[in-house]
Amino acid sequence: MKVPSGTPGIYQQIEAQPGQRAPNEGARPERLGHGQGQPLVPLTDLAFQEIAKRKLRADSDIGETPERLPGFANRVSLGAWTLKVLSIDFAKRDERPPIGQAISRPKKQPDNRPLRVEPVPILGPRATLPAVQGHIRRAYTFVCSFLGADPRAGLKSVRNLPHFVRTLAQYRAAASGSPFPLNAADIYPALQDFDANAGEASGHYFFQDLWAARKIFERRPERHIDIGSRIDGFVAHLLTFMPVTVIDVRPLTSSVVGLDFVHADATSLDGFSDRSVDSVSSLHAVEHFGLGRYGDPVDPDGWRKALLALQRVLRPGGRLYLSVPVGRERLCFNAHRIFSPMRVLDTVADLDLVSFAGVDDSGRFLDAVKPEELAHQEYACGLFELTR
Repeated sequence: MKVPSGTPGIYQQIEAQPGQRAPNEGARPERLGHGQGQPLVPLTDLAFQEIAKRKLRADSDIGETPERLPGFANRVSLGAWTLKVLSIDFAKRDERPPIGQAISRPKKQPDNRPLRVEPVPILGPRATLPAVQGHIRRAYTFVCSFLGADPRAGLKSVRNLPHFVRTLAQYRAAASGSPFPLNAADIYPALQDFDANAGEASGHYFFQDLWAARKIFERRPERHIDIGSRIDGFVAHLLTFMPVTVIDVRPLTSSVVGLDFVHADATSLDGFSDRSVDSVSSLHAVEHFGLGRYGDPVDPDGWRKALLALQRVLRPGGRLYLSVPVGRERLCFNAHRIFSPMRVLDTVADLDLVSFAGVDDSGRFLDAVKPEELAHQEYACGLFELTR
């Protein structure tokens, strides 16, 4: 790296300590760029000098030359390199394998538990730009959950207000003799729909409801049990061609023909004997069990109890249709859990996987994907068809 002109004394070479690997030793040339000498660090004052030396001893990656940074940082090398010394490194990019490329089955610890994937930090040499963006999105979602609304909706209403005023004037001028005249007391501004799409034919719930309903329609069981799925989505689909019994910890009042409701805790399914159910589903529900979000008792092991109960009641040749969020495994209290696909399969080890599908982080529906291919997603949806 060339030292900026007019700044004598700003940079000083720091040599590796005796017996310590030089910071750029063994690094790939394409990662180092054209700087092949000793690493340069900014020494604008004694504080930066001490920081640089400490970081060099603690982590040899910090000693790499600024050419390791993205292109824009090369043009402002002094500022970017100062940020790097302060442990803010956005150089490394996300290395998750692309969808469709098979990856090896996750390794396990000696006690047969999958290795835990550590989250990427937002500060330090392992920080990545996607990680910072993800933390910002989660912080925004956290604030919106307390406000009970998305501030962007209010801004959109303000932006669409001129359209409302313009169409109001147009209707008023054209409504002479109409059986529906304007009445100021009945005006109901709807400011969110002017530039909205016709609907949402995407997302976890849209794809999972169609996926499971089609499979059940093809199989046509005499009776179907559902646990915690959406009444106005998946269950409504099933009610068009068969009766459904819904089990939920939340109350439900309904007089819909064919819909039977059981108000119960689904983590035990005490009302069902072993191997007695031919067709059962639970879509985007198990991840909530035991978090208290829906008034259920707090139980960190609630998800496991529910999966084992579903496994217990499924009879030989029957079908379990299950969907949960999958990807980087973690708890987002009290909203939900995100599971490793292999953890789900390991928990219901007595069942066989008939088929697996999913919805990835980009919203694509993947009809023939392998479970392990979604293990490195951030918030995907895994769709499991299981049998005994």
